Amino acid sequence: MIIITFLGVSVKEYLALYSEKSPDFNFKCPICGSCKPHRHGHFERWAAGEDVEEQIPIYRYLCQNGKNGRDATISLLPCFLWPFYSMLSAFMEKAICLMVKNCLSWRELLDILNSRAALISGKTLMRWVRVMSKIFAEVNTKLLSLLLKYFPGFGLPPASLTADRTANLDLTLSLGGFLRKF
Repeated sequence: MIIITFLGVSVKEYLALYSEKSPDFNFKCPICGSCKPHRHGHFERWAAGEDVEEQIPIYRYLCQNGKNGRDATISLLPCFLWPFYSMLSAFMEKAICLMVKNCLSWRELLDILNSRAALISGKTLMRWVRVMSKIFAEVNTKLLSLLLKYFPGFGLPPASLTADRTANLDLTLSLGGFLRKF
């Protein structure tokens, strides 16, 4: 199980705080709901972006009431990374923002993003846009449905708004930027 939490704003800050020691687990156990999980080692993971490429430790914790299997392990992931991706979330969001807001071709976008040789490929960039478009469509549908639930006279048709991939990406990235200010 992965828990995404604030463990610093950057790779540099994360390494300064947690390169030698693991963060405290200040959450209720998400597996059993009652124990305080114990430290269970770490694994190294790449964190890459425009100006950083480092291996960082991702710390693991073990539920004391769960089975001694894979499903009893919890990993704390810093919020600047997405699960199963090595690129920093800010870098991925920048790529998608440039694509959506500037109407660039894939080649132009790759030239802007690849400050170092072959940081990302066109295939990777297209996959990011495809995957995030799907996620953002789901998020926007739920947000708009929630708005309509509490403000029935609002008059937003969620189906037509969430069918537009550019609108989904733009809306969700704007919301993410707004929420990060707090």
